[in-house]
Formats: sequence, C-alpha cells, structure tokens
Amino acid sequence: MGTWQPGQPVTADSTPPLPALPQSPAMRGYAELVRRVEALGFRHLAEVLRPPAAATASPLFSFSPSVQGDDGFLVLDGLWFPARGGLWRRMDLGCLRETGRRWAASGDPRAVDVAAVLDTLETVLRDDAAGLRRIVLWQLCCLLQDGGKPPDAERAAQLGVHRLEATLLARAVAEGFPGPGAGRDAAEEICEVWPGHRLRHALALAARLPADPADHALARVLRGLRAEADETERLRREAAALRSQGRARACAAAWLAVARRAADDPAARTGLLGAAADADADPDTGTDIDTGTVTVPDPGIGKGTGIATATAAGIAAGAGTGTGTGTGRGTNSPAPRARSRVSAAVEDRTVRLRWDPPVATTPGARRRIAAFTYRVFRFPEGAPHEAVEVPVTEGAATAVDPAVPSGYWRYAVLPELAGRAACVPRTTAPVALAPPPGQLSGVAVPDGVRLRWRADEAAVEVRAVRLAGPGLPAAELLCGRAGAVDRPLPPGMYRYAVSCCYRAPDGGQLWSGTRTVTVHAPVWPSPVRELTTRRTADGVHISWSPPPRGRGRLVRWRGQPVAAGEDVTALLFPDGPRDDQDHGNGDGHDHGDGNRPDDPPQWPPLGNPHGSPQESPDGVPEVHGPDCAEITVPPRAWARMTAVSVLEGRAVAGASVVVEHPGTVTGLVARRLDAGRAEVRFVWPEPAVLVVLRARATGPGGGHTERRVSRSRFLADGRAVLAVSADEQHITVAPLPRPDAVVVASGAAEALLPAVPAAPPPPVGPAPAAGKLRRLRARLARAVRPRRWRRHRPAGSHRARRRI
Repeated sequence: MGTWQPGQPVTADSTPPLPALPQSPAMRGYAELVRRVEALGFRHLAEVLRPPAAATASPLFSFSPSVQGDDGFLVLDGLWFPARGGLWRRMDLGCLRETGRRWAASGDPRAVDVAAVLDTLETVLRDDAAGLRRIVLWQLCCLLQDGGKPPDAERAAQLGVHRLEATLLARAVAEGFPGPGAGRDAAEEICEVWPGHRLRHALALAARLPADPADHALARVLRGLRAEADETERLRREAAALRSQGRARACAAAWLAVARRAADDPAARTGLLGAAADADADPDTGTDIDTGTVTVPDPGIGKGTGIATATAAGIAAGAGTGTGTGTGRGTNSPAPRARSRVSAAVEDRTVRLRWDPPVATTPGARRRIAAFTYRVFRFPEGAPHEAVEVPVTEGAATAVDPAVPSGYWRYAVLPELAGRAACVPRTTAPVALAPPPGQLSGVAVPDGVRLRWRADEAAVEVRAVRLAGPGLPAAELLCGRAGAVDRPLPPGMYRYAVSCCYRAPDGGQLWSGTRTVTVHAPVWPSPVRELTTRRTADGVHISWSPPPRGRGRLVRWRGQPVAAGEDVTALLFPDGPRDDQDHGNGDGHDHGDGNRPDDPPQWPPLGNPHGSPQESPDGVPEVHGPDCAEITVPPRAWARMTAVSVLEGRAVAGASVVVEHPGTVTGLVARRLDAGRAEVRFVWPEPAVLVVLRARATGPGGGHTERRVSRSRFLADGRAVLAVSADEQHITVAPLPRPDAVVVASGAAEALLPAVPAAPPPPVGPAPAAGKLRRLRARLARAVRPRRWRRHRPAGSHRARRRI
C-alpha cells in the first residue's frame, strides 16, 4: 500500500498522507481556558462549539457511505461542523457568534459561563483564523495520547471526530505526538511566557522544544525569542564595553535595557545595580559620604546619547510593553526628570531610607510615575551579586531595614512599572554600619570596676578607655571581646567609653561610635590573707590576723570554692540592700547589679554574718571570735572554712582551709584468693577519697606490701585485692587525708590473714604380691606379641598350612 504523492494517480491501495499535527497550542492563557472548559463538564472545545439543540447532519456525501448516520466534526483540514441540509459549515467568526446565540437560547444553566469561553475563542479567531482549529486539534491529540491505550479510530470517534478523519488522526497521534512530560508542558507554557519580559524562563522552556519545529506558529515564536536573546546579549557586551570606557551613565542605561528584557534574570539585575552604583559614584554627581546620613543627588539619565536617552524616554512616555530599546513610539513625550534624592539615616543597627519620586512635566508621564512601584536592595560595597531585597512601606517612598549586619553597604531604589524596571535605580553612597557594643554595664568589684558588653560578631577589636576618675588620668584598659576589669582603683566615680573596630573593604579599620557608662567604686574590705591551724583534742583551732579594712569572720563555705579577694556580697547577703548601684548610659536597659559573675547558682546563706555561734545542718559548730575560731568536725564529715571580710554591707572572700575528720574503717574482712592474693572488704570511711592497704608478714624476716585504693574504684568493685605472700599477714586499712586539708586523726582497722597451710604427704599402701605381678607381666607380653604362620604337612595334604 502506497501513500498519495503529488502528481501521481491515485490507486485502489493508496492511502492519504498523515496530517501535520500542531506542536504547540500557540495560545496565551491556554491552561486557564482548559481549566474553565473542564469545569463546565466538557472534554474539549469542540463540545463547547456544539449547542445542546444542534441539528444532526443528513446524508450528503453519497460517494462516502461511511458518512451516513455520523454527526462528528472534521478537524484535519479546518474545523467543520454538520449543518442543515447535510451541509458542512466552517467554524469562523459568523458561525461562532451563531453558536453563542444558540447557547443563550438553549436555557442551559451553563450558558453564561460558555458565553465567556466563546468570547475568548472569538479573540483567538480574530488573531489567527486557524487558531481555533489548532487548539481543538491539540486537545484531541492529548486526549488520544493520554488515554492509557494506543490511539485508535474508535477512541477518536468517541471524542466526536468524524469517521472520515478518525483513522488518520489516530495514526498521526500514534506516529509522533509527544506524550505527557516536560516537552508537552513547555509547548503549552511557551506562549504564556513569550512574548514578555521573562526572557530567562522563556529560553529554559525553548530548550525543551524542537530546535527547528515543523509547526510554523511555534517556529515563529522561537525565532522571535532567539532574536530577542541575541539582542539582549549584544546589549550585555555593549554595557561591558561602556564600563571599560568609563561611561558609567551609558553603561547603566544599557543594563536597564537588558533588565527590561530579562526581568527574571538575576544577572541582569546585578549588572543594573552595579552600573547604577558606578553612575552615582561619578564625580559629576557630587556624592557626599558620611557614616550617619547619606544624601545622593541623582545624576540623571538624560546625559549622554544613544541608548541612555532613548530608553529613558521610551519608558517614561509609555513605550508599551514591547521589548525594544524605546526608540520607537513614546519618544515624543519627555522623560521624567529623575532628580530623586535617596537619603539613608543610620540609627544603631537600623537604616531608614527615604526618596523622592522622579519628576515629570507632562500629564502622561505624571500618570505613569504615579503607577510606579519601588523595590529596595541592599548589597555590600562592590558586590551587587549579593543583593537582598528590603521591605518597602506600601504607598510610601520610605523603607526601614532593621538589624543590618556590620560593614559597608549600598542601597538601591529601583522604580518598576508593570513588573519591569522603569528607569535606572538610584543608589546611596556607601553606608558604614559599625555598631557599638551592646548591653554595656559596669559593676564595682573589690578594689576596682568590672565592665561587661556584647560585641558584634564582625568586630575584630574592642577598645575600652577610662575617661575620668578621682586623681587618675585617662587610660586604655586591657580588655577582651566581652569585658574588662580596671583595678586597683581608689574609691570614687569613674566613666568609661567602649567602641568596636571593624575591617573596612579596603583592608583598613572602621571604628564604631562609643558607648559610655559611669560606675561608682566604693571602699572594699581587705581580704584575710592567711589562716593558721592547730589541732586540738576536740577539733581544730583556726586563727588569722585582722584585715586592715573591715571585720574578719569565719564561715562554713558550702558552695564552690572562691579565690581570695573575690566579691561574695551577694552570697552572704542575697536579700540585703546594696549601696553601690550602677550609674550608666550604656544602652538604656537594666542588666542587673553585675555582682553574680556568670550567674552562679543561688547558694544558701553562709553562716551568721554577726558572728554568733551557730550549728550547721550537719553538726559542725561554728564559733567565731575576733581573730580565731574553734572548729569541731564530727567523724565521717568535712568542712571548708573561709575567712570573709565585711565592711559597710560588702564582703570579700579571704583564705580558706579544709578540715576533715575521716571515719574509722569498720567491717574489715580479709580472706585469701590463692597463695599470692588476698581479698579485703570493709565499710568505706567517708569522706576520705583514698585509703591505704598494708600487709606485713608476722614471722621473722617477713616482707610487707602496700596499695592505695580510691573511693570510686572500691565502691564500683565492692572489694580490694592485695598481693601477699604465703606467710601469715597482718592487714591494716587506714584513710588518707586530702593533701590540702587539716585532718582530725582517726584510727585504722586491723585484721590477721592466716598463712597458707602446707600440702599433706601422699598416702602409703601395701606392696603387690610377687606372683600376681609376674602373671600380669606375662599377660601383657602375650597381648602385644605379633601373630605368625607356620607351614606343616599333615597326612593326606601336601599344601596345608596351620595358623598358630
């Protein structure tokens, strides 16, 4: 069977060529149209074009018997529907309007929604006479391909296609129509995006389509897209050349044209922001740079020739939504006089922006400027590719950027119209964000002042300076990132200034403003430097020399040990009044009195601050005198005694001593594991951390062994193993004192380990009888003797053998 060819006669076995199917619906709004049609309950648009009361076709084509009784439509060579008298009517504007009237007269509840769909189809027919047929044929191909079965004539006829074309349509779909996937989605979306200003997205869709499509409508779209991409690339190269020539304004205008064509391209926006910053930094603009308020006069976009003036004029005058450079219509209207000013006010970490809209002299330009929307971007100096968008107050020419990181930043205000850049953005001068330290506070410490602050993460250095003090000159303090201590200081009022240093883009230093705080340094007591201990019959006698300032007292210290000279006022008087409150203007917030460094836990009050005898909860009596105290620690307990100096409600820790009274070892039991090891069990003598085990042989010339066992090891194992000899051993277990403690002696426990008993001699039995032993040996000899064969010839046989 052959295929019909031009110029050749048709034979009986010839088949018509397969029809050319569309490769794209080539309609903007196709997805929305399909959604509306499906919501009305129709499978495709051809069903919408057949009103409920449509007449059936009468047999007309007598040469084709298959036509009789078939009311399907034709779609391969135009969109045709059966009409009265057995005729066919092409779906044109007249037929479409008549279809709308018939829907309106049908009384169908869907008539109103169908009328909206028909209005859309009328627009399609006005733009392209074959557009409606293309859309219907694309829908039919998709339905045949997505049915889950291979396309066939029966399914095409079920969709309403006349049987004259059902077979050819099914064959054509099966031959090469794309299935569901990225290619078909791109074909349906390409016209949604292009023509338009999303060039980057359109090129991504075109990459999934055939490079040289046979569909003329799709080919026309792709040709226009590629031409626009080439023109955009030319403008990029031109902008790069203009920048190398130092023509900042012309470069900015070229990047503006690129950004209008490719509004969805981050690289285009980056180039536009960078070029705008270069244009505003031009010496002709008179840019004023300051770390506080920055005011940048607009350089204007009318200076220069070529694309700069043309593009600005075309945009301001409403050059339409086309993608040209603005050299066409719209140039008769003057451009807005974009003399806008952008000011940036720095307040701590917040930057407040304010700008004036561009100025226009014609009513048309004023209307367009009134429709402008603004986008604000922040980017590091010299790095527009790191730009981030800042929220803009709707309906106002202001923006607030809170919590700005430290460093040098530029802000760009980009006017937009209909989603595209309207003119070259205005940028600020470099705004220096160098925040001073936060949460600055100062507190009095013994013989000095402690300052605390929180520096920014980007700060590379912090400087603290004492500005004033009684009888002391100004001096810079040795400080870290979080604080400093200034001591020794005489009593009085002191004022400090703290600032942070940041690294500038050029590698230099950028210092922040200063924060100041005033602190009162009161008179502090002198700490007790040394404690003298002496054992007594009942405990320990502790004495000290009175401090030069304040009154010394001895307390039982139940918290973490503190160094001599440390402020312990808050620990001794947690609820008492304070007379050394801070006086500062750091950041205007109350950050506490600062006398709890690193916020230690709230320990209980330590003893009686007035020096009267007091019994501690664990039975340790505390007897305080003017310069001595008697401490009695019960067995199996210990106490840390700290000397504290008190003066006018302030307390300073002094020297400390640990008094320990280990308990006597009880329950000592020793037994041998073998000849060289012994197991020792006992009750641990709290609060000792080590015990010593000694084993000494009781006999003359016997040796001894010794081992130290820790509390954790003994409690984990439940026993201690000691190496011993086989002789009788005298076992002694005694607690070892702490190296830094004064120990109240306690007794040791003793036990006797017996010697290893001697082995018994082997038992002696009667000797075996001589006769029994001789018979046993003979029996064993016979059992191991090898067997032998001997020849003999008994009577009557000359070859007989006998086994012996």
